[in-house]
Amino acid sequence: MPVEIPGLTGGRGLACAGVVVGHVVAFTAPHSPAARALAPLANSCVTFFFALSGFLLGRPFLAAIAGTAVRPQLRRYARQRVLRIFPGYLAIFLVSDFLLRAVYVANATLTQRPRTDAGTGTITAPVRLLQQLTLTHDFAPGQLQTGINPSWSITTELCFYAVLPVLGAAGLALVRRGVPPLRAALRLPLLLVAFGLIAKGVDAMGQVRSGMDIGQAQFGATWLAVFSRSLLVYADAFGWGMAAALLYSWPRSRGDGPDRARRSVLIAPAAVLVAALVGGFGWAVADDHYESAQAAFALTAGAILVAATHRTTTGRAPWIGRAMDWRPFHFLGRISYSLYLLHYPVLIVTTRAGWIGNTSPTGLVRSLVVVFVVAVAGSTLTYELIERPALRWGARGAARTSAPPAAPVGAPVGAPVAPVPPQPLPL
Repeated sequence: MPVEIPGLTGGRGLACAGVVVGHVVAFTAPHSPAARALAPLANSCVTFFFALSGFLLGRPFLAAIAGTAVRPQLRRYARQRVLRIFPGYLAIFLVSDFLLRAVYVANATLTQRPRTDAGTGTITAPVRLLQQLTLTHDFAPGQLQTGINPSWSITTELCFYAVLPVLGAAGLALVRRGVPPLRAALRLPLLLVAFGLIAKGVDAMGQVRSGMDIGQAQFGATWLAVFSRSLLVYADAFGWGMAAALLYSWPRSRGDGPDRARRSVLIAPAAVLVAALVGGFGWAVADDHYESAQAAFALTAGAILVAATHRTTTGRAPWIGRAMDWRPFHFLGRISYSLYLLHYPVLIVTTRAGWIGNTSPTGLVRSLVVVFVVAVAGSTLTYELIERPALRWGARGAARTSAPPAAPVGAPVGAPVAPVPPQPLPL
């Protein structure tokens, strides 16, 4: 069984629950005090997903650059990524499209009406259907935010999956040219953070020059919105996740001492302080400065990952990681991919059926309970029947085709190899 880093699966479950809460509140009670207070919730939680992917998927590549593990096999990596994303997505999309008729047939920002199923139906045109099935629809302004509208983030994830091996190869090339391994590994997250911040600046200037409001600029049927949903704009979130992974892994190969032990004890509290201050800033400016809030949430996500995973010299997981892995959160983390995709079709169907509550606080609680119960039940079935068998099949296939590991870059001939333990696959 895969070796888990405490806190990460539960953290994914918490983030997914936050996305569901944010969407349900905004859809069922858009003018309520709760909607105003929780407006940045979904955005910050999706950003955490990206940082988590940077941590989990970037860690083996960073370890290979550092010389502590073999380079991930590209064929195995690609196989696992495809099996992680497409079986569950295809099942949920096909059911939502043809059976439930609960996908958006036009841009949701333009057609959605709170507390109604306006703009939803069935996508049947062959070209449009192919775009949805291949998760390429969000590359075209006319198809952005159609289908299962939160699926834009899966397209962004796929782009990161494609770029990561290229970044890993570049890091290994730097080591071969004589760059110290730590410095070479550190350049990868720094590059992503720099790209993300620059792209956010371009995005902000584009919005000002276009005169669009935030909704249209970020999610509308425009090329600016396509850019705003792209890997370039979210690169810093993946970068901060990779930086957290580097901090998690590197001290274990550098020895211990009194000074290092004292510094190690301070890392988790410092990360909590950074997350609180920077996250609070992002939350405060989210309404008026969307891109600044995104940048703040990306750094906050990286800090949370540091706080949740950094172990002291005793080797015990920090309290925040143990708290995040509370059993209900851990369970939600296991089914989080299906829950993330399914909750919006469930929200549409339950609205259509008249099951959601009114806009009062009691009605809002009812809406949350209804959507969570139905979506969690459906997601559990999808995970057990589709996702889990696909991942197990992929793991067996990878084990059959794996070649004997080669020595890490810079290791002496005959040196033993210490592979990085596999981690649960991220959303």
